[in-house]
Amino acid sequence: MDRTGSEYTGALNVTYPRSDIDLYSDAALLDPFPLYKDLRDAGPAVWLSKYDMMVLPRYKDVTEAMRNWQVFTSGRGVMMNKPMNDTLRGIVLCSDDRGEIGMEKPPLMMNDYMGPSLDTTIFATSSAIWLFAQNPDQWDALRETPSLLPAAINEVVRLESPLQGFSRVTAQDVNVDGVIVPRDTRAIMLWGSANRDERKWDEPDKFDIRRRNADHVGFGHGVHVCVGMHLAKMEISALLTALIKRVERFELGKTERVINNVMHGFSKVEVTVH
Repeated sequence: MDRTGSEYTGALNVTYPRSDIDLYSDAALLDPFPLYKDLRDAGPAVWLSKYDMMVLPRYKDVTEAMRNWQVFTSGRGVMMNKPMNDTLRGIVLCSDDRGEIGMEKPPLMMNDYMGPSLDTTIFATSSAIWLFAQNPDQWDALRETPSLLPAAINEVVRLESPLQGFSRVTAQDVNVDGVIVPRDTRAIMLWGSANRDERKWDEPDKFDIRRRNADHVGFGHGVHVCVGMHLAKMEISALLTALIKRVERFELGKTERVINNVMHGFSKVEVTVH
C-alpha cells in the first residue's frame, strides 16, 4: 500500500517541506508554472497535504530519481489515482520487472508507442504554433536556419511540457537532496517544473530555439524515456518543415486551454498564416 500523510502525520510535520498548493484545481491546471516555482523554492521534495503525495519539482532531483528506477519504481503504476494504476499496471509504462504478459495487455502496450503520436504530439504542435506566433523573431531564426528545427522542437517540449509528470513509488527510504522520503511513498516526478528550473536553465521561461536543451525531461528520462518520442518528433518536424517554406508570420486568434490532470496544451488555437 502506498504511504499517506494520514498514517505519518507526526513525521511529516517535523521532517518534510509541506505545501497546501492544489496542483489539480482548474486554475492550476490552466497555468501551473507560478505554482511550480513555489514548490521548487519550498524544497527538493515537498509533501502535498491535499493529496497525501510527495512531489519532486527540481530538475536535478527529478533526473536522479528517474535514473534510479530500482528505488523509484513504476511497477505500482505512474498515475496519481488507483483505478488508472490498476488498469495500466504491467505495460511498458508501468513495469520495472520482467515477467509474463497477459493476453489482455498487448493492446495497452501498443498505446505506449502510438499514444505519443496523438494527444501529446497534437498539444506540442499547437504549442509550437502558439509560441512562434508570440515570438516572431524565433520563427525568423528557424526560417533562416532550418537546421535549428530539432532544437526548436525540444524547446517547445521543454517550455510547455505536454506531459506534466507521472508518479513513482519508493521501494525503500531514500535521501532526496537532504530530505528523507520513506519507503512506499508515492512521489510525483514533476517534469513541467523541472523543465523550468532556474537552477538548470538560464531564463527558463524564455522561448529560445538556440538553447542547449537536449537534456530536457519533457519526454521522460532514464529507462522509461518515451518510447514514441521519435515518432512524435518526426510528425512535428514534417509539419514545421512544410510551414517554414510557406509561412512568414502566424497571427493568433482565439485560444483555449485543455483542463487535464496530466497533459498541458490547447483544445483550440485559431491562427491566420501570412
